[in-house]
Amino acid sequence: VNKDPAMQVQVPLKWLPFTNLLQQHTENLPPVMKLNDITHKAQELCGIRSDKEAQRMVDFHHSLGLLLHFTSTAALRDNVVIDVEWLLTVTSALLHPLSTSDKEFKDHFRFLHTHGILLESLAMHIWSTRCSQSSKLMTDEQRQFLFNLMEHLSVFFPTTIKMSPGKAIPHSRVWLCPSLLQHCDDSL
Repeated sequence: VNKDPAMQVQVPLKWLPFTNLLQQHTENLPPVMKLNDITHKAQELCGIRSDKEAQRMVDFHHSLGLLLHFTSTAALRDNVVIDVEWLLTVTSALLHPLSTSDKEFKDHFRFLHTHGILLESLAMHIWSTRCSQSSKLMTDEQRQFLFNLMEHLSVFFPTTIKMSPGKAIPHSRVWLCPSLLQHCDDSL
């Protein structure tokens, strides 16, 4: 433990209320928060006065795995995942989707399992079903963050698919999910 770089860092004692918030009270907060909201929360709880110190605090908690903050793209930079378990749940729901008896989505699931193609409507259905089992319902902003994260991590690849010449799939967004690709049909 003493050799862990995170344990060698000296941090201000005033950060402790924020650490406690992340460890004990995430059920009262949205799973993904805007960086500005985190900064305001840090100012409120810890008396942090500068954005730079708030960013150092976020970076420290990220290094401990208490939150996730992806800074490599603008689409992710403004968001902070404060409920890492929630992120794992919703991500695994897409990577290991359960089949459904819902007739509206039966063909979508078949298409996902046989071609590795995820339709936006199916992702929304999976997330709404999985999130309805918990107390945290997903907002449009959180869904967009998840789509951006999946694309950034190369789990999903945005694509356009034509079923036959000139006939596109009638959904606003479509992704290729290589991890779910079980069969490749040359007619796609």
